[in-house]
Amino acid sequence: MLNTYPHRLGPSGYAKNIPKWEEKVEQLHQAGIVLETDAWGTRTKHYMYARKAQLSDQESWLLWDLISKS
Repeated sequence: MLNTYPHRLGPSGYAKNIPKWEEKVEQLHQAGIVLETDAWGTRTKHYMYARKAQLSDQESWLLWDLISKS
């Protein structure tokens, strides 16, 4: 079975990207933004970030790249 949504992390993989994701989440929390993803498991969040889903400053996901390529 093909992986419908492969990750797009490049050779650095998850290890080098997790700190970047955590930093972005922390910045949004410091700005007083409550994220929908706060209730999600770590694995779920990392899966989404690895597929170029991004958090916006308006408390929503930017999934258009992921959705438009399906």
